[in-house]
Amino acid sequence: VFVRDPALRRQLGEWYLPLWEEVAAAARDGAAAIRGAGGAAKSVQTGFTDTARTMADTDQFARRFGELPVIIVVCADLAQTHPTDTGLGRLSIVGGGSVYPMAQNLCLALRAQGVATTFTTLLVAREPEVKELLGIPGHMATACHIVAGYPARPFPRRLHRPDVSELAFADRYGSRLSAGEGAR
Repeated sequence: VFVRDPALRRQLGEWYLPLWEEVAAAARDGAAAIRGAGGAAKSVQTGFTDTARTMADTDQFARRFGELPVIIVVCADLAQTHPTDTGLGRLSIVGGGSVYPMAQNLCLALRAQGVATTFTTLLVAREPEVKELLGIPGHMATACHIVAGYPARPFPRRLHRPDVSELAFADRYGSRLSAGEGAR
């Protein structure tokens, strides 16, 4: 659902801000995680090297969430997914395996057109209200929200990425993967 109506976007922004403020307060207090309503731990670590700038930028984003040009609500019909990890006694992550790559591809396609996007899942916590507000059918689930608009600043030219040896391993978790080894 591409939400362009200012009143609808404003309402989504009113719901988004307190969700962000809870996460931001915990991050500022040095917490690694917060407990959700169901008791599951949710990380509040940003993963960025310049935490102060990240927090300032995300605070501004959260305050302006409902003013941004378009909020895309990505939905999924859960009956059409095949999560193979539901019997493992942990939070399922496989069910999003088809919807999140599609959402990321949408973000990449928009970027190729000069449109900036921000991908967030915070507002999914307000799914019943969002579905009612936007007339989303009961059998659909909200998977994420993507805010899109032309950027205020140019896209970054250089991104910091962790070294591949921190993210990928050879044969066993923790075993260093050497350069060029991944495609063998």
